[in-house]
Amino acid sequence: MRPDCALWLPLLPGLLLHVASGKPTGRDRPSSPLPRDGPPPALAARANNNRDPAPGIGVELEYRNMVLKSEKPEAAAAFDQVDPIKGSEMRLVGNDKANAVLDAQSRFWKLTAEHSGTEEHVAIANLISEIIVDGTTVKIGAKDPVPVPGPGDLTGLPLDVVTPKSLKDIGKAITDFLGLMAPKKGLQVSIPGFDQYGPWTAANPDNFVGPASTVWGMQITAPMPLEVIQSCFVSRLESCPILSSNTRTVDRLVKVERRHFERFTKIAPADVDDEFLGFFSLVTSYALAAKDGNRDTGPKQALPIMPRTNFATMYKEYVQKKIRPELEQTNCGTLYGMVSYLAKQVKGRSLDDDDFFKWPRAGARPASSLPGQAGLVPRAKTGANQATTWETQSEDHARGELDVETWLNELEDGKDVLSAMDEQIFDGTIGALGSRMETTVESSKLCPIFEFRDLAGVNGDKFEEEFDKIDSYIVRMHQQHPTTPLRARDARRRSAPSLEERADGDPLDSDDPCKCGKKRKKNRKQCKRCPLGQIRVTVGPVSTCQGCELGKKANAGGDKCEMECPTGKKANAAGDKCEMECPTGQKSSAGGDKCELDCPLGKKASVGGDKCEMDCPLGQKSNAGGDKCELDCPKGQKESGGKCAPEKSDEDKEKEKKEKDGKEEKDKKEKAKKVGRAGTCLAFLAAGVATETFNPDDLEEAAQDWPSDVPWVEGELTESNIELPAPPVVIGATDSTAGFGFGGLIKALVGAARGSIKTGTAAAKASNAGTKTAPKGSAASKKTIEGLKSNKAFKACLAMSPETPATPTRAKLHFGPEIPAGGFVADEAPKPVAVQFCTTEDCHDGWGNDTPKITYQSWPDSFHRWARIELDKCINLGDPFVKADGKSAVTGYTVEDGCCTFYKEKDCKAGLFAANNREDQNLQGKSNDAIKSFMCNHNACNGHPK
Repeated sequence: MRPDCALWLPLLPGLLLHVASGKPTGRDRPSSPLPRDGPPPALAARANNNRDPAPGIGVELEYRNMVLKSEKPEAAAAFDQVDPIKGSEMRLVGNDKANAVLDAQSRFWKLTAEHSGTEEHVAIANLISEIIVDGTTVKIGAKDPVPVPGPGDLTGLPLDVVTPKSLKDIGKAITDFLGLMAPKKGLQVSIPGFDQYGPWTAANPDNFVGPASTVWGMQITAPMPLEVIQSCFVSRLESCPILSSNTRTVDRLVKVERRHFERFTKIAPADVDDEFLGFFSLVTSYALAAKDGNRDTGPKQALPIMPRTNFATMYKEYVQKKIRPELEQTNCGTLYGMVSYLAKQVKGRSLDDDDFFKWPRAGARPASSLPGQAGLVPRAKTGANQATTWETQSEDHARGELDVETWLNELEDGKDVLSAMDEQIFDGTIGALGSRMETTVESSKLCPIFEFRDLAGVNGDKFEEEFDKIDSYIVRMHQQHPTTPLRARDARRRSAPSLEERADGDPLDSDDPCKCGKKRKKNRKQCKRCPLGQIRVTVGPVSTCQGCELGKKANAGGDKCEMECPTGKKANAAGDKCEMECPTGQKSSAGGDKCELDCPLGKKASVGGDKCEMDCPLGQKSNAGGDKCELDCPKGQKESGGKCAPEKSDEDKEKEKKEKDGKEEKDKKEKAKKVGRAGTCLAFLAAGVATETFNPDDLEEAAQDWPSDVPWVEGELTESNIELPAPPVVIGATDSTAGFGFGGLIKALVGAARGSIKTGTAAAKASNAGTKTAPKGSAASKKTIEGLKSNKAFKACLAMSPETPATPTRAKLHFGPEIPAGGFVADEAPKPVAVQFCTTEDCHDGWGNDTPKITYQSWPDSFHRWARIELDKCINLGDPFVKADGKSAVTGYTVEDGCCTFYKEKDCKAGLFAANNREDQNLQGKSNDAIKSFMCNHNACNGHPK
């Protein structure tokens, strides 16, 4: 800190600035407004509220990922506390250690309350936290330690947390504090002075894993030469690291260059320097951005650079005397005309009547929760710009609008009515420091103070690094522009005549436009905006102001009459009737008597008004989900198959739900089993394929698809129905892969099939290390596996009848080292015997649909297939042909290409009759509902038990 700073610090009123030398906090706004026509800026900067003019730097850090909520109804109704609570200090409930740090650091930075963006609806019930580094005590380029009296016992805290030395060290201190604060769900804060509305509890985030897990929005405030502002407009982020990366606002910056002033011949070329151009680039950018401004957020959000020193101070300091000769020439020029011309050059359009700044209109947000009471919360008129007045002030306040022409005309007279409007009806951030400026580092040159907004988010563990970069950049910029000392500028100001008074004493603001020495004319008296309550009516080239008929008033735009509505209502778009004034996301109902959801096209508010639903044609209604129309059925009925039908009972619904859930669970388990069996079959098929052509890991993905033409049969494939080439092997793998992944299983199976014999689980877990394979996912591997799946042997393996206790295995699936493309070679054999059973007469039900039936047949190969006949072997029928109670339900049969003997008991006991290539689908007498087992061959049933 510079030695002379100590003389000024004791005089500070304990003011905490919003950012750097920025805005005061809610309850600590300065109490002494500066006179509009005060001392020269150089002196004012030193005398303004007895502040230190040494260059300060402040930082605003917002943490929007953590919303703090109060459950008290009073908080959601306290609209009169929205402004006062902003910037108030927060305390952490139950965290003495973190609070001790806040006490120790309070001279340099504070944890404060900030609006969450929902204050128009829930007042102060929702807040976010904001860390503010105080620009009145933190100085640019500071290196020396700053003594800080301790709050008591701080044993165990890092030294830098207690005594920060510079902006860089403060960054580290804040990071260390975040570790103690641990911002996450459940954290509670109180706000002294607002205890009746709290505490506030964090609703998110769920976890905090250190400062690095938090991202903070950052804004910087510091004095900056206008030459640097001009360079930021010219090169953007390339050489201006404290400029926002938000293209929406950055793209509104316009660059005014020297060539644009060539037509103004009365301005000395030497005066058109970067300082001069920086002012006009800033002013022209604000003038052009006004038209597209957001009324809810005001002009401050339009650009990424916002002056905290007002425009009038900058105009007097850097521009006024340089452009005076141009404004006093024969054409009677104006500052507005000059900026309008510059706008045309840089943006292709001149300024016009539609260029005006916008703020929320009076009554735009509630001041009270009581019915029928609304309006902006009155603000204490204590700011630096509160005393500023102008001719159309009352009308501008009521409309929440300010013409760019009015601003520039008043600015030419030394008044910044843009900053005044922002302070008098909004949050008072633009130009809020009035005439205050600060010097550059190691120089007496005075600079305006700027806020650099919407900078890129910073992780909580990077504050030390980012603060150091920012501080170093500002120091470097100050050192590059150390010229224009105070005394030289003051001398020029004293020698130049003021704009308010000419040499001959004639006032420039006379009603007579020729009282500018027959050289200067101000076109201020044209009918641009009519008096409050009147509208502008244009007929041909003539515009006049007219009043509205009884019961109507002029609209905000002053271009048409609209209904004059009671409190809580407003005129509709057509202006011919009153409707409810609804919060964001809602609209007035068709009758204009209540608010309802503002639903998208094709939807409407539900009867309860709590959600949007389909706007359906007559005879239909919106479904419960609100996303489609359905039949509007009578009570007790619901839509089913495109028509109304009796609604099912709760019992039926519960039964259907159980059946559905059971089917889903069954399908899920069956899917897992299918994948397991397909993987097992592919593994055995792969035993006959060179490993260089595929990757075993790719078989897992290939096993996901079960062929639609292969029926699923419950059971597991085990060593009892799988046989590999000699020597015999035993594989302990099952359809479910026995709990280990396909990768290890398939490698083990492939290895086992090649003769690398292991047993049981050990076999399945064995790796195929050292074997060269194709790359996983490669085209070669996929081609080989597709070949395996298309081989007939794959489906044959899938269709094998697994071993179950009821059907002991009598055949095995044989795999050899080579598998022909057409599947396994079938030995020569007679045509297979086939037998079919059914359970109703003629094997059809009363509706003509096939009833349950089953077909058994013999095969010429050695696969153990589903429903396979092993000749001369007894086969017992199961459900639904033989019920659980042991009774038969067989009413018909068909035998082809062989002979079958049928038995009355299982295990082929108590013979009924034999059938050789014969059918009877309507059994009678003792043969009906009697068959429980059978046996077949090609030899006329010879040798079968009787």
